[in-house]
Amino acid sequence: MALLRIHPGFNLVKTEQDINQLFNELALRSSRRLQDSVWTPVSDILETKDSWQLRLDLPGVSPDEIKIKVQEGKLEISGERHVSKGDETLTVHRSECPSGTFYRSFNLPKNCQTEEIKAENRLGQLILHLPKSEETKPKEISITVK
Repeated sequence: MALLRIHPGFNLVKTEQDINQLFNELALRSSRRLQDSVWTPVSDILETKDSWQLRLDLPGVSPDEIKIKVQEGKLEISGERHVSKGDETLTVHRSECPSGTFYRSFNLPKNCQTEEIKAENRLGQLILHLPKSEETKPKEISITVK
């Protein structure tokens, strides 16, 4: 007979994590657009002293299929990746690349110059440049020693 060690709080912690994850997912799903999306591209958010940069991995998505909208302090990115028809003689044994519609939404900082947002598509990655307004950029002050 094997002995099994049980940590009394482990199951409670795991249950709490599962419940938190469930509620977080439900909160995310509150958007109708998100409910209709099939997959969610991964993203990175970076910052410099002058701007933010948002990167989304969208390999195989044509730039013509990507829609970017700024509305009520939110940046919304949606689009679709189409299934490659390929050769009819091929049999698919595994398909891990998601296809169909996608949707992401990001709250914009108050000091973002929304009218100056620029987007580029580089090697399957959508890169958005979000400039900061002038009054919020850090200022360097030189100190003279006497």
